[in-house]
Amino acid sequence: MLFAIIIVLVIACAAFEIYLIFDLIDTMKTYRGVPITETLTKSWLFLKILIFISIAIGPLGYGFGTFRKFVAKEFTERINIEDSLKDYFHRRFSVLRSVNNPINRETLQHDLSRQALIFLEQILCEAIGMNHYELSVFSNKDHPEIICYFDSNKNETPRSSQERKIDPDYYKKHKYEVVDLLLSPVTKPVVISRTEDPSVQYSFVDDHQKRFIKSTLLYCFDIDSPRALVITCDRAQAFSKEDHNFTKLVAAAGLAIRGEYEIGRIIM
Repeated sequence: MLFAIIIVLVIACAAFEIYLIFDLIDTMKTYRGVPITETLTKSWLFLKILIFISIAIGPLGYGFGTFRKFVAKEFTERINIEDSLKDYFHRRFSVLRSVNNPINRETLQHDLSRQALIFLEQILCEAIGMNHYELSVFSNKDHPEIICYFDSNKNETPRSSQERKIDPDYYKKHKYEVVDLLLSPVTKPVVISRTEDPSVQYSFVDDHQKRFIKSTLLYCFDIDSPRALVITCDRAQAFSKEDHNFTKLVAAAGLAIRGEYEIGRIIM
């Protein structure tokens, strides 16, 4: 209801201002050649100009800016998290139902954790846009490895998996940002809005990484192990330190993933 009222008011203001524009043009034609000082002495003409400026600055100036923000908040910043949560729990239950004895603990942990990554990827697409996202769970501070992975192309295995199998120190040698985080864990998300910023000194393995990693978010959700969640996007400034709602969501997803690995500890 409020949205409809605002639309009607903006359209009415716009129509009135368009009318004033044409009316002022006709008036100026009538007084063509008359000195501006003499023209403005006509009180009714001065009043028209005053009303025109007031509307331009008011409803179609400040007011339109407020209207635009309102629309953005209602339609572009609202995330349909309910459906994504339902999908997440349905997929999680499917994983649990598919478990056979004897239980492979590690496979179960990774499969359950991947459902949280899929959930996050869906939220990213809604909140930030249909970009390319890669979500990885890193573990093992001595020889870092990706233990769970998902990206926007529905891949569940990272490109670097073969290199890591050959060389346990692959991620260390290529100076992945997450390596330092695993060695010195912090509880707050680490956001790199522009990886190409020279001051950041972000290390890229190849041109493919440089193309697909424009911004990065890292979050150590388990300091004891440690384990860290890494999210990358092929759009610069996709992540922001000021976006507290999203960082809270990432933190919550991290706790969910940690819970899946805690389950593995009680499975014999």
